[in-house]
Amino acid sequence: MKIKKIVLNIPHSRTFVPKEVTGNRQMDAAIGQKTEWLTDKLFGYEKIMHPHLEVIYDPRYNPFLNIKTHIFPYSRCYCDVERSINDPLDAEGRGIIYDFGEKISEADRQKRLFLYNQYRHELSKSIVEGTLLIDCHSFSEESEFDIRIGSNGDETQIDPVLLDYIINYFEEHKYKVGFCETSSKSITIDASAY
Repeated sequence: MKIKKIVLNIPHSRTFVPKEVTGNRQMDAAIGQKTEWLTDKLFGYEKIMHPHLEVIYDPRYNPFLNIKTHIFPYSRCYCDVERSINDPLDAEGRGIIYDFGEKISEADRQKRLFLYNQYRHELSKSIVEGTLLIDCHSFSEESEFDIRIGSNGDETQIDPVLLDYIINYFEEHKYKVGFCETSSKSITIDASAY
């Protein structure tokens, strides 16, 4: 695939929840633990323009023509745009909507589902033929790697030539890179569904 565009999906970097659902101690604690702090800065467009990340424009692979960043403006503890419809975690109150043991009104549920669908629709509109979608995350646990690259292991798996190029680039810049085989929940977009 010739890459003409990069789309960065940053779903878990924000802490905002509407004021009508604030005050739940469990939610407040979870926001502190589950927010992927500073991923919007780490992967944000202004950082990609930084010369340290010139790989984006390296003509040895492909001069990228377009980079678009999508940052979900709400906390994942309010609405998690990475979950799928009918996610098994719905039964535990940790699917698209986290309930933290409280009853969610139907109006609030519909508002959150609207935000979910709106975000995924906007993301899908950015994806055209020749687009590389990068799901941007950080992990709180200790790791032997500086950078972990993951894949769903399905038809969306990254091209091996591009994967080798990315790994070699980071290793040349003294980062320890690992490949995570367990990233089975990364966002995939079926543009025909929107």
